[in-house]
Amino acid sequence: MLSLILTVIHVLIGISIFISAWIPIPLKYKIFSFYLTLLAMASWIIFRKCILWKIQKNLVKDFNPKHDSVSHRFNINPKFYGFVLTTLNYINLYMLGQQIDVRIPTINMIILYLLINQRFLLRNGY
Repeated sequence: MLSLILTVIHVLIGISIFISAWIPIPLKYKIFSFYLTLLAMASWIIFRKCILWKIQKNLVKDFNPKHDSVSHRFNINPKFYGFVLTTLNYINLYMLGQQIDVRIPTINMIILYLLINQRFLLRNGY
């Protein structure tokens, strides 16, 4: 049951991070999604992995992040899937920044993230 709850939370955060700019929702939720995306990107730099998967792995002993990914479930090349998700994340963050009227700082944050991360992809996988 705990694994299901954590998976649902992970999916909701994923939706917020990757496609929230295209969903017609109130501005306060877009602002929340903007900061949630920044928080997720910061955690990817700090932990080099998805922190939600780390938490789930610590709480649910039989959890395997490699088998929880969409690329594994649908037999998609993980590198291609990672590239697509990364591109969606940057575009979504930029569009959210434009919608909440912080376009230039958002561009600067994306550039800073790329400089700190030293590569285009968001994280090192699992």
